[in-house]
Amino acid sequence: MTRIRDLAQAALTSETPAASLEAVIRDLIAAGETRQAIASELDAFVTALRETGGDETMEEEVVLKILDRLRGWCARDARL
Repeated sequence: MTRIRDLAQAALTSETPAASLEAVIRDLIAAGETRQAIASELDAFVTALRETGGDETMEEEVVLKILDRLRGWCARDARL
């Protein structure tokens, strides 16, 4: 697993997964990681969640909502 996916997984196990994942993404962007690279890794992470066959619906939803915000598929003030 890549660093971004490791960070995402850790964020999803926190008490506030959406807020934690958002903070991770903001930190990655501030550190110079491109939005495209982050989105690519999160896409792969979602695929891995789906392949596990478990009940990962909540985690998948959190990641997909963050991906929408990262890609700008949301209100302008909600973009990451």
